[in-house]
Amino acid sequence: MVHHWASDGIASAAIVSRLRPDASFYVPRIGSFSAEAVTDLGGCDAVLLLDYGIRVSDVEALEERLDVPVAVVDHHVNEARERLFCNPVAFGGSEEEWPSTTWVMRRLLGLEEFEDLVALGLAGDLGSRAAGFLEELEAGSSLDELLLAASLVDSCYRAVDYEGIAHARRLLSEGGVQAVLRDSRLRDALKRVEREFSTVLGSLEPEVRRGVVVYRAVTDFYLTSQLGRELAARHPRSIVVLMNRVRRLGSAYIYVRSHRFSLRAVLKSLRTAMHIGGKDKVFVVSCRSDCEEELTELLPLLNECGKELGGVGDYQ
Repeated sequence: MVHHWASDGIASAAIVSRLRPDASFYVPRIGSFSAEAVTDLGGCDAVLLLDYGIRVSDVEALEERLDVPVAVVDHHVNEARERLFCNPVAFGGSEEEWPSTTWVMRRLLGLEEFEDLVALGLAGDLGSRAAGFLEELEAGSSLDELLLAASLVDSCYRAVDYEGIAHARRLLSEGGVQAVLRDSRLRDALKRVEREFSTVLGSLEPEVRRGVVVYRAVTDFYLTSQLGRELAARHPRSIVVLMNRVRRLGSAYIYVRSHRFSLRAVLKSLRTAMHIGGKDKVFVVSCRSDCEEELTELLPLLNECGKELGGVGDYQ
């Protein structure tokens, strides 16, 4: 089974582990959304992609390369596939109704157990907005505990620690959210990530490109989404773009987020041209080199998106 490296994907994998203790698990190359990011995967009878929103063409390429069926359970914006494909958003569903892959698994697979793991996936993807969904669950943990657990689990991918991701998945499978909260390894990882995050965030300066706010950062850890969320919160009426080069991955990324505007049209228009994954108001592009080429292509689309939806907001 191939799962995304963040808390929703890891919680989803832990659900599968509880259902099928004999399943084997694989994390694709952190930060990359493509068939090529799934390597050294052999000897399996079938593959399940969990919370890993790659293009349908990449799913089919992976299936052809491995010569086994590849199924998908996901909730990201994507085109639909006719078979072995469980993604309500790709079939026109609302992201507000399907906010995490754990939630998709609970509702569509009829799961009545594992509510702690379902709740963690929701907290990882929604943050404090998960509160409304948690009213339907008996999570066994408070919202604050779930948010802390999501940060602890996510510290592994941010530190580019594949063994840490496997460790977090095993903890969740065997002991649930409370086991994560008690784990010293994850707490130490979170402290390291928080130190770099604070240092980098304090050094960033914005540039404004016709209303789109652009930031550039070079980091050791993969802090792209964490930095992007914080920067977008500073500019709630604008579209925020973060260009982030991550030394440990030897790669660069563009993170785009807006609290005000839907970015779905931009995301869909670029899916065939770029390695890109995301949802209605956020997406990430894996760049070919230093991201300048991708930024040049992105900015006119983002500005047009703002015009159509009433104008990109004031720069704050």
